[in-house]
Parts: sequence; C-alpha cells; structure tokens
Amino acid sequence: MSSWTDKTIQKAIRDAKADGADIWLTDADKARGVGRLRLRASAKSRATFYFRYTTPKGVQAQISLGIYDSDGKAGLALKDATAKAALLSRLYQDGHRDLHAYLAQQKANEAESIAAKVRAQEEAERQATFGDLLLAYTDMLKAADKASERAVRSQLKKDVEVAFPHLWKKPAKQITIDDCVEIIGKLNDEGKPRQADKIRSYIKSAYRAAINARGNVKAPKVMRELGITSNPARDIDKVKGSSEASERALSLAEFRAYWKHI
Repeated sequence: MSSWTDKTIQKAIRDAKADGADIWLTDADKARGVGRLRLRASAKSRATFYFRYTTPKGVQAQISLGIYDSDGKAGLALKDATAKAALLSRLYQDGHRDLHAYLAQQKANEAESIAAKVRAQEEAERQATFGDLLLAYTDMLKAADKASERAVRSQLKKDVEVAFPHLWKKPAKQITIDDCVEIIGKLNDEGKPRQADKIRSYIKSAYRAAINARGNVKAPKVMRELGITSNPARDIDKVKGSSEASERALSLAEFRAYWKHI
C-alpha cells in the first residue's frame, strides 16, 4: 500500500493551487530498485499518478498512470494507482528495466494480434465466388495442358462474367440450379444451343472438379480450398439440338427405300 492517504493527496492539491506551483508526492515506503509511485498535484490541471523507475542507462523515467479521482469514477482512486504501480514494479524487478520500450512492444504485439484476428475473420467471411470457381477450373485445364483451355476461358468470360456479372461475383456455394439455367437459357434463347450446352458442361465439370478436389491432396490447392460440396448443374439436361449429329430418325418408307438401294 502507498504511504499516502486521500487526505494527503487532497492537501497537496489545495497547496498547489494556493501556491501556484506543482507539488510532487513520492511514495517513500519502498526499497531501492523497485520503482516508485508518484503524484503531481498541479496548480493548473488535475492531479496525475506516475510510476518512476531508473532505465538501464541510469536515467530516471516516468510512466503516466492516469488522473487522480478519490472515488475512481472519473479517474484512478489511490488503491487503483497503487495496484498499477505494483504491477509495473513486478515487471521491472523481473528484468524489464526499460519499461517504456517493453510496454510499447506489448502494445504493438496486442495490436498485431487484433489485426491478425480481423484478417482471419475477413478471410473466413470472404467466400469464393462463382467466378473464382470457373477460373480455377480453367487453371486446372491449363495445368493439364488441355488444348481447349483458352477457348473455355474465353467462352466463360463472355457468356458468364460479361453477361451475368452479378452471378460471377456471387459466392460459389450459393449458386443454384436456377442461376445455371438462367445462363444456359439465355444462350439457347439466342439460338445458340451448342454454345448453351458447352457452358452447361463447363459449369457442371467445374463443380464436379471442386467436389472431387476436397478429398484429393494432389488437386490444386485453390480448388481444395473452395469448400464446394454440391453441384447445382448436376441435374440440368443436355440442351436439345446441341448435338452436331442429326437427331432425326428415318421413316419406315425411307428406311425401305434405303435398304432397297443398298
């Protein structure tokens, strides 16, 4: 405990105001080499607590603890200041002789820890987008030296990223079968069934590759980290009319004529 009382401090405050000069109180009830609690009673400002210690270079330094307030509501009560000083004294005796540098480093470490948690939270909250998935799929094609990679990348950029930017930026996990149909249906409605079916196939393959990557340590890291567990394009049927081969069947009369000819 400090050798002062609230009466001691309040008298020093009155005397400082009356004399127009600062009055310093130093807790003398301490051994040497442990630091001391001090209080400055100012003629022009509120009384303030300090912890004084000697730096490794032999220079006396002070750390401000806070302003004095007898009930502790608008500042530090004497007991609170004493507790703070005791903590600093323990640190000092434990070998942290430059308390200013030590506390500055602790503050920096705390700030970095908080910043790291914020970054981790932001990263966790950032979900991979539909575009991230499709680009990762084309990167897989490139890594596998697939000749189709450039064409696939170009078609996805044109028919998904440019045509549907809101879906391109949508989290891949939130893409629905309706979203996929919206993309594929637009191409089909424009009279491009072949292209529509290609896009259907690319989307379906991209999701399938991401799902398979989750259990494959040899799969690209970016694919494994997408966390995809379902394929919204899985149940979309092949686009009718997309096949280059004719889907028309011969009639019975045509078949007989063909048979007779051969």
